[in-house]
Amino acid sequence: MNDKVSPVQPRALHRSTGTITIVVVVLVLLGCLFVGFNVTRHNNPFGIGVGATGGKPCTSGQNTLAPVQYATGAGQSGLYAVRSEGLYRFKVQNGHLTPIWFFSMGWCPNIPTPAPSGMGGVLLPTPNIITSATVANGSVYFGVLENAGVYMYAIRASDGALLWRVKVGTQRGLEGPLVLHDLVYISTVDDKTGNPRIFALDAHTGIAHWSYEYPQSANNRNGVGLNNVVDNAIIVLDGDRFFALNATNGKVAWTTLTEGNQQTTDAQFFDGVLYVSSSSTCFNCEVQPATSAIYAYNPVTGTKLWSSQLVAGYPSPAYEVHGVVYYGTQAGTVYALQANDGTELWHSTVGGEVRTLPQVIGNTVYVGAGLFDTATNNPNTQPGYILALDIAQGKHEWSQALPSYQYTGYEPIVAGGNSIFLGTRPSFIDSFSSTQGTLVQYTVPSGQDAFNLNNMPSLTYVV
Repeated sequence: MNDKVSPVQPRALHRSTGTITIVVVVLVLLGCLFVGFNVTRHNNPFGIGVGATGGKPCTSGQNTLAPVQYATGAGQSGLYAVRSEGLYRFKVQNGHLTPIWFFSMGWCPNIPTPAPSGMGGVLLPTPNIITSATVANGSVYFGVLENAGVYMYAIRASDGALLWRVKVGTQRGLEGPLVLHDLVYISTVDDKTGNPRIFALDAHTGIAHWSYEYPQSANNRNGVGLNNVVDNAIIVLDGDRFFALNATNGKVAWTTLTEGNQQTTDAQFFDGVLYVSSSSTCFNCEVQPATSAIYAYNPVTGTKLWSSQLVAGYPSPAYEVHGVVYYGTQAGTVYALQANDGTELWHSTVGGEVRTLPQVIGNTVYVGAGLFDTATNNPNTQPGYILALDIAQGKHEWSQALPSYQYTGYEPIVAGGNSIFLGTRPSFIDSFSSTQGTLVQYTVPSGQDAFNLNNMPSLTYVV
């Protein structure tokens, strides 16, 4: 299995808060892909002080950059909920949530004069969190958009205290953060070239150890980039190719091209194998037959181990447990594959598009689905729902429908304890009993967020 920390996000199909979409023409000469890159080592490349204070990111309104303490909470276990204006840590007990602390970003309104047409005089305030939270080694890492640029933050998991804050760029967009050992990996837009640049930051200080710049493939339809960490390597997806960087020094370990006209959409690492979702169609495009597959690779060499049969619909990320790989598609089907050779064990039609990473607790696999298809024989009558399937044959165990204004199917689900958690609109955290699907809905306090009440929480569960 991979690390116990299960970051939500959306990191593959749905990156609503931190998408980098860059198109750079890459020369193709004599049938070979020419790839330019630059590995740079840094002491402090950002030209600003690195420390626990870091200055105040805005000058009006309340701005504490400090936690509000609700209860004691040693360690790092629990559910972390990110909203643009701050980050909560909750204690989880039998599906119920108790707040431990809230780290406030101290929002400042940005009201232009005159206001743009249709904006009602209010634009998105800054600073605001633009990534999900990654929790490791007693710290919580996340990216923030401020008036002066994009910053990385580290706060202490036990009490939410700010550890460090460092500027990582001036342009919008941030991929990650990913954590491996004592380094934090992010991808930003290079201020000079406009290319993606991956940084390895010291997890304790925020100082950069190295960076790697590369021109994004002109064939990259999906906008993916920095994607995952494996054993001492960083996985980067780039359209019709993907590659691994040595996690210690940033040098390219291997590069692999996709087959045919396939493009990488996500990569997940389980039990020493890299499972890559791939498709010849695009996210939210019309469903086409025989367009998508799951590939298994050796993460050390980039060698392909096997590929599944081509199926219809853009694929979700893959989840492997106990020798079985689970994934869904936008055609409304969930698949179970044998992990050693990709042979299909079963598939089940769920009546809605499966876009996000499945979750498994015990003998049940859980998926979120949206855009309910009334033509299928499914008991749900709402556009979005959570579905539980038996892992042996894919039989329907229970489902919980949610109204479309709360859940669309793009929001990742998170398994924690004996519950399934989901961030929905407006500002809810839904907790479902894993055995019966009973719903407990928790309203996330709005803090200082007076401008974005429909901002759904992004969730991370830590054992």
